[in-house]
Amino acid sequence: MPRIPQHVIDQIRARADILEVISEVVQLKKRGKNWFALCPFHHEKTPSFSVNPEMGIYHCFGCGRGGNVFTFLMEYEKIDFIEAVERLAEKYGIKLEYDEKGVGNRTDTSLLYELHEIALKYYTSKLFEPEGEKALNYLKSRGLREETIKRFKIGYSPDKWDGLFNILNLSKYSLNVLKKSGLFIVSEKGNCYDRFRDRVMFPIYNLNNRVVAFAGRSLKEDDNAKYMNSPETDIYFKSATLFGLNWSKDYIRKNQQAIIVEGYTDFMRVYESGVRNVVAVSGTAFNEHHARVLKRFANSIVLSFDGDEAGRKAAERAGYVLLKEECEVKVARLPDGSDPDDFVMKNGIEAYNKIIEEAIDFIDFIADKIAGSKVSNVEKTKLINEVAVEFANIRNPVLKEMVSRQFAERIGIEESSFFNLINRLKRKSARLESTGDKVIDFKELKGRQKAEYELIKILLHSPHLYKDFVQEYIDQERFTIEILRKLFSLIVEKLEKEGDFNPSELFDFGWMESENKFISKLMQDALDLEKIPDQEDIRTVAIDCIKRIIFDEYNEEIRLLRNKIKEKELKGELETEYLKRLSQIQKEKRDLEVRLRSVVAGDR
Repeated sequence: MPRIPQHVIDQIRARADILEVISEVVQLKKRGKNWFALCPFHHEKTPSFSVNPEMGIYHCFGCGRGGNVFTFLMEYEKIDFIEAVERLAEKYGIKLEYDEKGVGNRTDTSLLYELHEIALKYYTSKLFEPEGEKALNYLKSRGLREETIKRFKIGYSPDKWDGLFNILNLSKYSLNVLKKSGLFIVSEKGNCYDRFRDRVMFPIYNLNNRVVAFAGRSLKEDDNAKYMNSPETDIYFKSATLFGLNWSKDYIRKNQQAIIVEGYTDFMRVYESGVRNVVAVSGTAFNEHHARVLKRFANSIVLSFDGDEAGRKAAERAGYVLLKEECEVKVARLPDGSDPDDFVMKNGIEAYNKIIEEAIDFIDFIADKIAGSKVSNVEKTKLINEVAVEFANIRNPVLKEMVSRQFAERIGIEESSFFNLINRLKRKSARLESTGDKVIDFKELKGRQKAEYELIKILLHSPHLYKDFVQEYIDQERFTIEILRKLFSLIVEKLEKEGDFNPSELFDFGWMESENKFISKLMQDALDLEKIPDQEDIRTVAIDCIKRIIFDEYNEEIRLLRNKIKEKELKGELETEYLKRLSQIQKEKRDLEVRLRSVVAGDR
């Protein structure tokens, strides 16, 4: 795969303002040298998310996440490293270079975007050609004006196996890239076919107004798959994509409220009728990632799902997700059997606005369902248990208490009984939860391993010490902790090639989440070394770390030799080789101590 040269990445890193990038997502406030905000990656009431613009890094003291400007975009936007680099290059007007030439001088990501633009032009053109007449008539029968169709770039995929495939310049795209795009199906024999055939095509955009996927509505009456969506790809994340948000995000931010509908035509009808703060769920159930994306623009959400049992259940599921993300949730109740598209078309947008204004609080919505149900007390208890399970997973204790009290009052049960039920379920859930991906905690490190950690921490703070004396005694093979060995190798490589290095670069190597958190914590500990009044003390600590690491090796060999000597003695055998080696090691150990004392004294 082609790569972007390191000097270009370094140029982007130097130009990109990490404060500017992160402040587009959270509100930062300066405190000392750093800037703080509520963490965008987990829920908290007190800001523990810190940004250090001098080092170009961020770290959350709550959840442990950290990184540089590239990793922030990767984690927040759910993109890969190359796309993060490309986005920042575009934002800061830096021309990208690639190591390889010819076909390979483009990343797969940029080729995927290009293929989707080609597909968009192809589908939209076909809609207004004779073969698209059936699709156009279908859209008009749904009450969509030509102006609306063109605004949202709705198209048509002809009933052909290779319509889109045949218009491509195949010298530019490998079969692997075509398959990765989700627009084609590649057989085991290597034959390539269009995924979408005889379907009305709705393009799906990301927040940067780039087409990343399509939803195809079949025009065949006997087609079991009425809607077919693009699969997830390197540019399309279903769990974090909301249909229409690229158009409505500014209106949502202005109104400080988002209306969520279920279907694509629901969105277009409502949006075109003048209510612009609307989005639609796109090809998957509403989840916490959708909620977090929406929270960037507004905290107040109105669920406007279909007025049938399926719609009410979907609203209930989405409401719980939003509640756990600490959103203000309301439910707009449409007449039975109606959806936003039909309702607006029949009753007008003013009537729909009234429905939105009269939306009820989500807690009242779920309480009314139970209070109004004509079932036995046993069945009602089961329904209450289901609510308690959801409430038990609310992380904010204050919110949990408030909604629990509201729910209990609404259905007429004792608050204490409901609280006890929630607490019992929470304890049970806690016992069943796995520990997950545990992060190494330096506090758990002892002896030699702690010395290894401390030495890397010191090199992050004072890299000049490597050439001063560390390189004479320590190489990567002396590290027993794998991640520290890797970090030491990366630091040394940078120092030997360039004479210096930017610690934030260490986040660029595709670490696992636990490793990333470990590195972020390590960097924060390195920053704390600034508080040491006498910086010469850091030199002394580094020497002590070297001593502990090497002495540990000597001591282990001495222990093994003594055991072997003892074994020989028990057998009545005379052993000179082991004794000679033992004496040699003890001398090396004494000599090393003398040399390290001279380093402490500054004699070398």
